[in-house]
Amino acid sequence: PLLSVIITTYNQVDVLMKTLSSVLRQRYPNIEVVVIDDASTDHTAARLAEIDDPRLTIIRNKTNQKGAGNLRSGLNLHTKGEYIFIIDHDDLLLDRDYLMDAVLLMEKDKSLAFVFARYLELHEAKNMISNANYYATTNNITNGKKYFLDIQKSGFPGIMFLTTVFRRSAAIKTKAIVHEGVS
Repeated sequence: PLLSVIITTYNQVDVLMKTLSSVLRQRYPNIEVVVIDDASTDHTAARLAEIDDPRLTIIRNKTNQKGAGNLRSGLNLHTKGEYIFIIDHDDLLLDRDYLMDAVLLMEKDKSLAFVFARYLELHEAKNMISNANYYATTNNITNGKKYFLDIQKSGFPGIMFLTTVFRRSAAIKTKAIVHEGVS
């Protein structure tokens, strides 16, 4: 099944190129990558235009939309995948098999609405890397009811959107994706 990757960006061309490279290096074969440039004033448009990859679609806003509107636009208007992965322009996928593993897991278990993984944070000022998501420290599948009960506890980390691959149909059913319009 098709996996749609959405990257929104604004004036971060250097980190965007690293992010895009990490996505395009993924081993999952059926992928579309949509980069939404929110009217960047740096060299983002020119650098993106240099990339010749049939999996890549570039959407350039005429005016800066600031935030969630870009994401909704990507979800509702510019992607077709059964699975969706959203990555910030300054994040990297270190494991080349992550997207493939996530989709295969969801294909194997049709009851899964989303899959997310642990992630690492780089603290440049402290020259330190830390494990930022203690909930995803094992390779086990967590019961959804338990997860959503735990999420109500004070200090419990929420779904780490930056590593989440979700099933489009589940997101639509729960209204996580608004189809009636982009606002």
